[in-house]
Amino acid sequence: MKAYKFKNKEDYIFYLSEIVSDTAKYKEKLLRYLGEIEHILESKPNAEMVETVFYEAISDKINANFLYIFNLLGDESKYSVSYRKFRKLLVRGDIFLNTKFEQLTNEEARISNEFNQYRNWGLHIPESLLTNKRKILGIDSGNVNKYKNSVHLEVYEFFDIKYLKALKDETESVIESIEILEKRMQEDYSKLTETEYSLCLERFKVKPYEIMSIVEASLNTQMGKNT
Repeated sequence: MKAYKFKNKEDYIFYLSEIVSDTAKYKEKLLRYLGEIEHILESKPNAEMVETVFYEAISDKINANFLYIFNLLGDESKYSVSYRKFRKLLVRGDIFLNTKFEQLTNEEARISNEFNQYRNWGLHIPESLLTNKRKILGIDSGNVNKYKNSVHLEVYEFFDIKYLKALKDETESVIESIEILEKRMQEDYSKLTETEYSLCLERFKVKPYEIMSIVEASLNTQMGKNT
């Protein structure tokens, strides 16, 4: 149950449909957050700072979605759902697929590689942050020993507006990259199903909490617990 088994064409179709759906959902969320940033920048064109509460809130939301997308599209770990892994299965080709899937283009491969690197970097706190901080700020053993009786926590009331503008640029770049891979996924799905398809929105009033039983069952499976 840990690994998803590809035994027939329908197994491929279901797997890719879930990736296509999740990609569309998280891209739309990023677009919404990008709109929030643009609203602030347009309403205060001469601002030199942005309140920490707003910046950290929007940054946290965007980076959480980045990490999900980087995992969804760029992960290569053994039991992960990932388009990067899935695409290699398509190219390798099972006999029952009856369709040849070509390699990604250079641009698509570059994006997939970058998402994989971002995913790997974002899932841990790299020690290079500490080594570079000491190097750039000139923190040597003498500095550490001088202030060893206190640990400093930096708190800022505002962020330089450049942070928000950089976040806007980064979000736009990631969305653009998502859309390039998204187009390839859509082509793959049409090839698999041998038909044109549309992304159908199903609107509901309330998301039932019972759906969390799927997440709980997955967690139990990953942890080796009986379900």
